[in-house]
Amino acid sequence: MSGLKNSGKKAVDAILNPQKIDVAFQKFTRPTAGAGKTIFPTSQRDLKNIGFHFDLSDHTRQLPDNRPNAKPGTTRTSNVIKWQAAAQAESKSIKDWIKKNGQHAVIQTLEVPEDATKEEFEEILRTAANKL
Repeated sequence: MSGLKNSGKKAVDAILNPQKIDVAFQKFTRPTAGAGKTIFPTSQRDLKNIGFHFDLSDHTRQLPDNRPNAKPGTTRTSNVIKWQAAAQAESKSIKDWIKKNGQHAVIQTLEVPEDATKEEFEEILRTAANKL
């Protein structure tokens, strides 16, 4: 497993920690930050520990609704969130990634439906971490 992937999985585990998941879920599904601003984490301590930050894009996307009870052709509004490495990160793999790709480079783009369940939110984050 690559160092960045391992760091990403640790970050997702920290976000989904029972003490943080409610706040993170709220910030990803109903962000109050403006476009281009960080929605999570909000504290410098968490930023340093998690090693990544998640910034709200300047737009939303309509995605197909693949839930079992959804009517054919139904869509869901999703927040577009940019997963980026934090310059304050302690992890060597994250620091190396920043040196290679730049401080503001996007590692991955997440699409989180505004009406997502916590289970869907968890799946979106875990799937993204596995793709690193």
